[in-house]
Amino acid sequence: YLGFIGKPKLPSTFLQVICWVLGEYGTACGKYSASYITGKLCDVAEAYSTDDTVKAYAVAALMKIYAFEIAAGRKVDILPECQALIEELLASHSTDLQQRAYELQAVIALDPQSVESVLPFDASCEDIEVNKSLSFLNSYVQQALEKGAQPYIPEEQR
Repeated sequence: YLGFIGKPKLPSTFLQVICWVLGEYGTACGKYSASYITGKLCDVAEAYSTDDTVKAYAVAALMKIYAFEIAAGRKVDILPECQALIEELLASHSTDLQQRAYELQAVIALDPQSVESVLPFDASCEDIEVNKSLSFLNSYVQQALEKGAQPYIPEEQR
């Protein structure tokens, strides 16, 4: 997919696939360095600056690559163009892109053990327990109500 990145006018969906694949498997074969791939992803985000979805996929791919490198104990050098992209997105009008940039910035600052806990390698098939009642928030909600917060009104009662 790296050969396609420089081509003009690629469809957005194809670019999203490219970013996803590079984020998941870009460094797996060892042919290209993480630095090279992250540079290409930043180039995609810059070239398609009006496509927030492509930029979101590029940032997600950057996070995966940086997380993998950090968790493996390798030193991560943020390229100037990637740092510029992160800084640009921190001030984005898109809250999605802004949040992704803040999350990426936070992950880059973590130690390897924390990164492994937050973004475990190949954890896509792990079971996740979901507490649908969100009962762990009961004490927080109770405190807020005691301080004058309005109780939640279900949508069907509004």
